[in-house]
Amino acid sequence: MRHVHLSVTMAGLLVGGLLACGSARASDAPRATIQTDGSVVVTCTVQQTEADVRDVLRDGATASRLSPDVIDVNAAQRGRCEELKVQTRGFLHPFSFRSLRCPTTTGWKETLLTSEDFERVESEWQLSPEAEGTRIVYRIASVVSAPIPQSAVVENVKRSATATMKALIAKLDE
Repeated sequence: MRHVHLSVTMAGLLVGGLLACGSARASDAPRATIQTDGSVVVTCTVQQTEADVRDVLRDGATASRLSPDVIDVNAAQRGRCEELKVQTRGFLHPFSFRSLRCPTTTGWKETLLTSEDFERVESEWQLSPEAEGTRIVYRIASVVSAPIPQSAVVENVKRSATATMKALIAKLDE
């Protein structure tokens, strides 16, 4: 994904995300930024290996459930990708969409297939090994079809993406 809601254009993502976010250092936390294109990028470095992080994120349904806004998700294999049917908390009622989640050389990328509630849903997980463990970059963007200010949508995505990263860290620390 070259936009948001789980997408990444790496050039601008590596700036300023050098904080470790594993539980060994309680003062460190995931860092979330809003990009000029409206995407949200959350970064951190965990002490676990890239293989450990991949194990947690490998299944699209499991990875989706890390988000506090996901109500329900079903996954079906589609070649080397997964088709996800996701229901999320909406502003007035639950939102739903279908997306395609595919592996990349550095993680996974998810793109919108269909939705009556979203015009755009994109996200990407990027993992890279570091001396301290694994650097995680999570980029996500959403545009809803309802007449809701995009600034409110972006702030909600930022909150949710940060909570998703924290849930991933907690899962890695189990």
